[in-house]
Amino acid sequence: MGDKGVPAGNMPGTFRTAHQELGEFMAVSTLLISIFAAATAAAPSAAGPSAVAATAPPADANLFVYRDHAEPLLFTPTVKVDGRKVAGLGQKQFTALRLPPGDHVVEVNWPIFARQLPAMSQVKIVEGGAPHYLEVIATSRYAFGRAEISSGLDDQSAEVGAARLRACCHFKPPR
Repeated sequence: MGDKGVPAGNMPGTFRTAHQELGEFMAVSTLLISIFAAATAAAPSAAGPSAVAATAPPADANLFVYRDHAEPLLFTPTVKVDGRKVAGLGQKQFTALRLPPGDHVVEVNWPIFARQLPAMSQVKIVEGGAPHYLEVIATSRYAFGRAEISSGLDDQSAEVGAARLRACCHFKPPR
């Protein structure tokens, strides 16, 4: 097709092709995405990673929210209980808390760039009842011009939820 390219700087007779321009654009885009991902990654606590690992969930916790695998992988959704921010959950993390008896609303809100919709679930805490286990689930896939995006909170039985936590996740203390 005779792509002559565009002049490269002030040197006469030197040209860059559209392919070279695209390659540079992709390299810069990849670098910016990497910087953004590193900046938004969960930072270790001020006490250090060993202090967080040594922390255990409350023995009397009656609500567990965990994220085994939810897409998009680079983003950390915020978990809210009754409108109060509780934790940001990365992959393979869970948080646990003790709630008073009654109805409570649990929400998961994703950062705007994740392009995920919020998810919400209602739990009824009963004194002496089994704890509630909610799994953060989400998919974010693009193929053949179609987007498959979904987000939710999946209520698991106490038996299944406890087994999933032991198999997948490490504890992140609530705020």
